[in-house]
Amino acid sequence: MNNFTKFIQLHYYRSKPENEKDYSKSRSLFLYEGCAAMGIFTLTSGAFIAGYAKFLGASDTFNGIIGALPALVAAIQIFGAMYFEKVERRKLVISVLALVHRFLFGCMFFIPFLTDNPVMRLVLLAAFYGLAHMIGAFIASAAASWLVDLVPQFLRGKYFAARDASNLAFMTVMNIVLGYVLDVTRKQGNEFSGFLWIAAVVFILMLINFILLSSVKEPLIKTSEERLQLKYILTQPFKEKDFRKVIWLFIFWNVSFQLAAPFFAVYLVSGLQMDYTTIMVVGFIANVFRVIATPFWGKLADKWGWAFTTKVSMGFLGTVHACWFFMDTTTAWWSFPVLSIASGIAWGSIGISLFNIQFVYAPKKDRTMYLSMASALGGIIGFASALISSFFVGIIGSHPIPIFAFTTSSMQWVFLVSGILTVLTAYFVHKRIA
Repeated sequence: MNNFTKFIQLHYYRSKPENEKDYSKSRSLFLYEGCAAMGIFTLTSGAFIAGYAKFLGASDTFNGIIGALPALVAAIQIFGAMYFEKVERRKLVISVLALVHRFLFGCMFFIPFLTDNPVMRLVLLAAFYGLAHMIGAFIASAAASWLVDLVPQFLRGKYFAARDASNLAFMTVMNIVLGYVLDVTRKQGNEFSGFLWIAAVVFILMLINFILLSSVKEPLIKTSEERLQLKYILTQPFKEKDFRKVIWLFIFWNVSFQLAAPFFAVYLVSGLQMDYTTIMVVGFIANVFRVIATPFWGKLADKWGWAFTTKVSMGFLGTVHACWFFMDTTTAWWSFPVLSIASGIAWGSIGISLFNIQFVYAPKKDRTMYLSMASALGGIIGFASALISSFFVGIIGSHPIPIFAFTTSSMQWVFLVSGILTVLTAYFVHKRIA
């Protein structure tokens, strides 16, 4: 057995945590891993991906579709479940695919070196971005299950609140620093160099993330004794009465959220013509409030349950999204910061609440399969929702829509409808889950 084989065996196949110290260390490593992962995520989504797509020549409609691609490829989680339910040791596959997943994000910033054709540039952007998210979706449920296996139930509220807060703090630093770099390079007439700086940071964080993931211990899991069939995966979650509610929650949530999600950053960059620094500074302030609010939401969840925090924060977020309807060039100076702060407070709960509510209702047996089905179905329907709003924005274009003495754009109407549907989703949680 050569040294490389010994290394693989030691770090990926003999990494079972032996005591509480191992569990605690692994939880800490996952916390830092989350910072690196979310750092990459924030640099390849939101205003950054919207700005890069616009730099490559994308329309608002294309930008909306690109922003919704992650929801569509969530369907790949079904096949991830079929694979990982038969694998006793998942660590090596998850770590390597996570590396490839994030490597593709970095590569997409080199598209201008590959072709001068505007159409081919956008095709390559969609290909890199879509493939990266496909790989991420394939391992998502298994990675989440790995993390949850390291965190006992009584610690989850506190731990996930701390992890979310750490992720946000790191994301904020990335946003402000790289947002400033993009503004400087754009003013110098060399915006592309700013995106190359982003690529460099993505590659560095990619390596850090891989090292951290490879250092986390992996508890032994009980693999499924029977080979999972696609028909079983597609039907069994609906037969589980309690988990069926979670599936409907994910469907309603994705329809309401994905309707507008791709357009928040597009509206700021393209509609309101805001600079990156302003967007990132306001985002920093919002994240400060999110960090402050997250432990509060975590304590509420430990006391009242994840369904309670889901419905309250989701109803609040829906109200915030509806209020984006009133944001234009004359009101953005105050409404953008206020609504961003309110949104940050709501997201202090929604991320961890939706993550954990799955584990409350999913059976231990074949759990990865249940989580994958909920995410996949919600994602596909969410993408369809985003397509509808994208075509609506494309058809209306830049034509103003007057209402009384107020002139609105197509994206503002998308925000209003999305907000109303999100509030209705919160009501569903109140009536059927909470």
